[in-house]
Amino acid sequence: NVANVADEVASQIDDALPRLKRDPKAHQPEIKTRLSDASNDLVDKKSDLAQVEATLNNQLMQSPKLASVLSRAQAADNKANRQELMANLPDDIQKLIHTQEQLQERIMGLEEHVANLSWLLLEPVEPVQVASQPPPPPEVEENTKAKAETEVETNAGVEVSPTPSAELPWGKLTVSSRPFSNIVLNGESRGLTGWKGDLPVGRHVIELTTEDGRHTRKEVVVRAKEIERFCWDFDANDNC
Repeated sequence: NVANVADEVASQIDDALPRLKRDPKAHQPEIKTRLSDASNDLVDKKSDLAQVEATLNNQLMQSPKLASVLSRAQAADNKANRQELMANLPDDIQKLIHTQEQLQERIMGLEEHVANLSWLLLEPVEPVQVASQPPPPPEVEENTKAKAETEVETNAGVEVSPTPSAELPWGKLTVSSRPFSNIVLNGESRGLTGWKGDLPVGRHVIELTTEDGRHTRKEVVVRAKEIERFCWDFDANDNC
């Protein structure tokens, strides 16, 4: 049953995580097993979601009228209006949409589980050598000459690639909303909600705007090797 989101794997991980975080070194075999279970469950749920969305899209393509009703329901200014419009859709379409929403939430939760369990694995990590650059050569004249050549190339319109710096840690961010909305992340458009991507750790600014003009602006913090989930419910004016 693809709509069953309260599966045993997720429930067991929820119960075990506090204990595993207290002493990850003593529970490495269990962490690896639960990570494997969560990863397999995630693959299954994504496959289920792809099937549901393909079925839903096929039905909507065959009926532009239904697609229009669904679009207006998703853009409704409150939950009551949304439910009223959704009630005009056939039962099979409503069930598909409900299943789609459940699977999307379930996938986000599994991605968080996978990220948390991966973080608890005590894999050896090579330290970042920030201060390991060799000292500058003593030949001042050669350095001056190289700098002058670089300036000439730059002035001529030739782009000079910067020296690669130490690798920065990255994390993942997922952005969703109810109804769908346009995303602006750090001043750059990212399309519609349902977006997921890799970002450097630190603070990031998210702006969401619905088709009917509702807007919110929030700040999120992305942490290394973790998945930060942001979901905004415009009807409730609160996090999902």
